[in-house]
Amino acid sequence: MTSDGRTVMAYDSGEGGKRFLNIMKRVLLFLEPTDHARVRKMVSKTFMRRNVEEFRPFVAETIDYLLDNMEREGCADIVSDYANPLPITMIFRIFGMPLEDLPLIERWMKDFARRGELGKISPEVEHGGEEAAKGFSDYFRKQIADRRARPRDDVISTFVQARDDDGNHLTDDELIAMCVLIFMAGHESTSNMIAFNTFSLLRNPDQLRLLQGNPGIIEDGIDELIRYDASVHVAQRVGLKDVVVAGREIPAGEPCLIMQGAANHDPEQYDRPDRLDLTRGKVQHLVFGLGSHSCLGNQLAKLELRLAIPALVQRFPGIYLTVPQSDVRSCNTGLLLRHLKDLPVSW
Repeated sequence: MTSDGRTVMAYDSGEGGKRFLNIMKRVLLFLEPTDHARVRKMVSKTFMRRNVEEFRPFVAETIDYLLDNMEREGCADIVSDYANPLPITMIFRIFGMPLEDLPLIERWMKDFARRGELGKISPEVEHGGEEAAKGFSDYFRKQIADRRARPRDDVISTFVQARDDDGNHLTDDELIAMCVLIFMAGHESTSNMIAFNTFSLLRNPDQLRLLQGNPGIIEDGIDELIRYDASVHVAQRVGLKDVVVAGREIPAGEPCLIMQGAANHDPEQYDRPDRLDLTRGKVQHLVFGLGSHSCLGNQLAKLELRLAIPALVQRFPGIYLTVPQSDVRSCNTGLLLRHLKDLPVSW
């Protein structure tokens, strides 16, 4: 399976949605294989684990700040008080962007995400997506120009300075699309995973106690938490060759939806797949994809999760849900993403 430029046309809503579509056409997920390999190679070093580890102090500092605020209140909504602010604050810090711009970026992210839902969209959603696309484009174009004139020790500067084997830089449009992708995927998916991981532990008190007594188990255990219940259960790909799945032939070049959630609970791959087991060992789940199409920011996401989940349950050893489990419901953001509306807790 590979990426393919044709799959992005699912977002084509005509002339009224061209700004949004123009950004999406340059997003790594939808580039043709040659461009995908070129762009990915130029930016991937920034998100290799040895570089991502440099962000650990920033993550830990942000986590402590958020937990201190929660502790003062005596109760919290994990979604709004912890899961949402942590990833976006981290991206702002590593991008070298002023935190006072955060409300503006959050508004664009919300409208951009609504526009990204597959299926028929309303004129209001299309308009919001166009305004978000224009806002993102204008904002990041200024950030890019500033880093060219005055490079800093941040991720945007690294992207601006990246070169391919022929010495060519990424274009402004490619840089803008990369920044948008990291904000959209790096914030929403990580935020959702923090919430789902916390809910999974609260539903499995034996595993919660296990983690509280042995925080180091999170190193491998985080992949089990991600496998058990993730925010992304579906991916879009195009087949490279004819394959037969469950007796049905899928010809090469056919756009497909890959059901990652089902694969992550395959009883032929995992013993008792519907049981959360932090001692399961190394887990090869599909949430971040595989090979050349694995998630570019997966190491940063895992770093945040490895720190955020143990810190939360260590700070509040008596943490519990303040509503029945049945009242905690996941919502879909279009076809591809799930999220928890809220997750109220106390301790």
